[in-house]
Amino acid sequence: METLRTFICIPLPDEILCKVEQIQENVRQKEDGVKWVHPQSMHLTLQFLGDVKQTSVEEIGRMITPLIESTPAFFLSLEGAGAFPNFRRPKVLWLGIQDESGQLVTLQEQIAAQLSKLGFKEDKKYHPHLTLGRVKKPWLAQKVVDRLSDQKWELGSFSADRVLLMKSELLPQGAHHTCLIKIELRKH
Repeated sequence: METLRTFICIPLPDEILCKVEQIQENVRQKEDGVKWVHPQSMHLTLQFLGDVKQTSVEEIGRMITPLIESTPAFFLSLEGAGAFPNFRRPKVLWLGIQDESGQLVTLQEQIAAQLSKLGFKEDKKYHPHLTLGRVKKPWLAQKVVDRLSDQKWELGSFSADRVLLMKSELLPQGAHHTCLIKIELRKH
């Protein structure tokens, strides 16, 4: 039985992705030891599901559609930067997601609770962020880390108005994402 590597996310508007690309260009070095995420591949992950049977995709959609459709659209802003686990030992470089309404975490928790009924478990506490890149050679990445941590990044806000169930294919040139299901949040 064929399996698909999947995740659930909120897509980002092109204006925000252009600003993210500018940040990457501002902090990037010629040899910086970072594998940068292409902006067109970026999204706000709500839950990574991993490999699921192709036959389970519709069932996942049925489980999460009612709660997403009943959630009103909300605004998020992109501001601040950080690293996992921290700037001293960076493995992942990221931009922060701010949610004044608290709806993002609530939605993520509701999705996780629904999907736990199908056996999907979320091990880590949810930390909304946008991954900029993964540090492969920390000794080369220090200037990038310094540039990223020295700035107060504010990229503006956007409307979270839909949730996508995505398929992710890992290819030599990077991950390729395909939308399997698109669910609109409730309009105000």
